[in-house]
Amino acid sequence: MESTFGYFPLFINLKGKQILIIGGGKIATRRFTKLQSFGADITVLATEFSNHLVEREQLGEVRLRQRAYDPTVLDNGDLFLVIAATDDRTVNHEIGAFCREKKVLCIVSDNRDETDVYFPALVEDSDFLMGIVSKHGDHRPLRNRAEELREEKMKQTIKVGSRASRLAVKQAHLIMSEIKQAHPDIELELVTFTTKGDRILDKTIDEVGGKGLFMRELEVALRNKEIDFAVHSYKDIPYDENPDFPMVALSPRADTRDALILPKGLTEIPKGLPIGTSSVTRQAQLSELFPDIPTAMVRGDIFSRLEQLDNGLYGGLILAACGLKRMNLEERISQAFTIDQVIPSASQGILAIQGRAGGNYDYLACIHSQESELISLAERSLLGCLDQGGASGVAACATLQGKELELVALYVNEEGKLLRSKTRGPKAKAEQLAHQLAAELLEGKVRPWQ
Repeated sequence: MESTFGYFPLFINLKGKQILIIGGGKIATRRFTKLQSFGADITVLATEFSNHLVEREQLGEVRLRQRAYDPTVLDNGDLFLVIAATDDRTVNHEIGAFCREKKVLCIVSDNRDETDVYFPALVEDSDFLMGIVSKHGDHRPLRNRAEELREEKMKQTIKVGSRASRLAVKQAHLIMSEIKQAHPDIELELVTFTTKGDRILDKTIDEVGGKGLFMRELEVALRNKEIDFAVHSYKDIPYDENPDFPMVALSPRADTRDALILPKGLTEIPKGLPIGTSSVTRQAQLSELFPDIPTAMVRGDIFSRLEQLDNGLYGGLILAACGLKRMNLEERISQAFTIDQVIPSASQGILAIQGRAGGNYDYLACIHSQESELISLAERSLLGCLDQGGASGVAACATLQGKELELVALYVNEEGKLLRSKTRGPKAKAEQLAHQLAAELLEGKVRPWQ
């Protein structure tokens, strides 16, 4: 039977494909937003651009060319698709005609008859991606019905994975509360796991497998669809993330500082007792702050560590301030260190939500922080350049200051030498700034610290 529609539906891999959008208004912005999520290499050409396009350019997600259209912009032999989305129908017609002459695929946004390919309405779920095009030009009823079906499916309980520790559970509940507030109809269920990292407490994290200890069981649960997503402290996740289980949302950053906790009733570190920590970078920095006080490894959750402290095994503990605050233990903080004193672990204070590749996590938009995404890009890029085995000898902290990003870093090199340095530059070049700073540290070069 011959199709009466005349267009064959295809799903195309757009990753790395060059796409030119001509026009910078609402339609162009909508087209960019959809295409960018599929990895296309997009340039937008217009005399004026929407605020959203300007913001995405600052993040390095799109190239904006501010100029009026003329046919020479189509003389790029690598163009895969052109989208004519200006507010001038005559110009859109000319673009379509020129693309057909050049044999370049073209979407003319205001004329279906001049369009080589249709831009469908998309309905995506963790189990499917649907592209909808109506023969009659209005696909809204079909899309609305598909969305209704998706929403019905979404009403099924979403299972949230977490480590079983009290802090991890509290963090998962914080995320669940944000989701529930934004999506009251979504049902959520917490599923907890005791990971290898929680079971083995008599060795350092590096000795029993590195940071991945806290997430491997959760990744198995994701693979088996026992949970829909998992909540992690981003600082506990190795740089080389599993592409099958990507981070699909990042929380706004909480207090990034490390904190000193003393035994109850004391105002100074008692003599003869070590400061407890399991972090190489914390140990290195503490040796400078307190040269006469030794350090010792301590493992376990916050409460077991505090119990060991108050029982006289340690003269102090170094813990992340954000964890203490989340557990309503802020009163135990004796001193919160400035970044000049102790540089924290990369991505400290940020919660990461890990999902399955290809899944639909649109409902997590209420959680995701663009700022956390940017500062983590800088911190974790540095981490990846300096440490290949779990980041034990690297600490980093990035801050945004207007359109600029400042990145401070600590590196404990193979000789055990502690190097501090920092850099500053456009936030749109966060990754490049991190790579340059890492290269300098590997060469033993440092920039003025204070």
